[in-house]
Amino acid sequence: MTSLRALFLCAAVLASPMAAPAMAQTGPQTDLLERARSGDSEAQVALADQLRTGDGLPQNFAESAKWYARAAESGDPAALNRLGQMRFAGLGVAQDHALALDLLSRAAASGDARMIHDLAQALDSAPGDLADHARAVQLYRQAAGLGFEESAVSLAALLIEGRGTAADPDQARRLLEPIAARGHPKAANNLALLFVRGDGVEQDYARAAELFRIAADAGMPEAIRNLGVLYENGFGVPQSDEEAASLYRLAASLVSPEPAKTLPPLYDPHLIPFTGSQDELDHIMARAETGDPVAISTAGMAILAVQNDFSAHAEAARWFRRAAEAGHGYSMANLGVLYFRGSGVLQDYVLGYMWLSLAKAAQVEEAAAMMEIALPRMTPAQVADAQARAAALWQKWHP
Repeated sequence: MTSLRALFLCAAVLASPMAAPAMAQTGPQTDLLERARSGDSEAQVALADQLRTGDGLPQNFAESAKWYARAAESGDPAALNRLGQMRFAGLGVAQDHALALDLLSRAAASGDARMIHDLAQALDSAPGDLADHARAVQLYRQAAGLGFEESAVSLAALLIEGRGTAADPDQARRLLEPIAARGHPKAANNLALLFVRGDGVEQDYARAAELFRIAADAGMPEAIRNLGVLYENGFGVPQSDEEAASLYRLAASLVSPEPAKTLPPLYDPHLIPFTGSQDELDHIMARAETGDPVAISTAGMAILAVQNDFSAHAEAARWFRRAAEAGHGYSMANLGVLYFRGSGVLQDYVLGYMWLSLAKAAQVEEAAAMMEIALPRMTPAQVADAQARAAALWQKWHP
């Protein structure tokens, strides 16, 4: 234990005494469930939203879709819209583009700009004969007229491409300029492309570089890559193969990030740096040995901070598991990270996503971004398995 005790010299202690997060169901949550079960469509949508995002409950697409479907029976536009999106993507339900378009159409009939936009997007990207680009143009124009900015950007893209309408780069430019000026990355990137091509405007590489930079600074991979092309060729910027290569690498890393490389351990903000005294170290050790979840989590973080080999990570995983099973949210997240990375445990995306989902439900907000990185790397079956496991554990903790 000597080496392990030494690790705590880089650990952290509590800013103030803190118990493990309560695992009991809250009154408002119980009330929401009761209202949803009684047929309150507003409560049904709110519960479905929580299950879809994992806010206060473990994320569960299948259960979310069921509650949206119940609310949709009463014609609730929000339920129709979100159920339509899930049907279109095949999240939690069987993918059915035709049914999705019907649901989205019924939601858009409410006149809500966001829902009109969602229908336009679906019609624009639907497969085969279900696609209707001309109708998408009409709907984007309608939502843009209601002030929905994203629809104006999407309409401009169709005007540039001449898809569903006659090509009109000048009209596209007029739509994009005020939105790009407000820093919208897609608007800036698409406007820059017009200046690169001289499409409806005088060709201006310097202006294009400025616009690509706006979108690149917002993290848009396409814009970063486009800016790299300008640097590689010296168009509107000083020629630099080194800068171009750097931008290409950055763009590639953002297109499909590897969870193993992009998921870092999460540090519990309730902790403050350990000052290094032996008394504090002994206090943490004593608390960890009595099962205090926060002190146990501190042990895991200390190991990750100062050792970087499989055996050390395996020891950290054991500490995190103990704290996670006692209800410590950040330990749930960190255990999930280790599973995604295969650090100290066998790599397992199902268990990784399960623990991240539970962490999000335990109000660790950073877990949501981690789940977004992981989700594209998983099959629908893996996601469903992870969510079912998370729901089972949550039910065990909330009998």
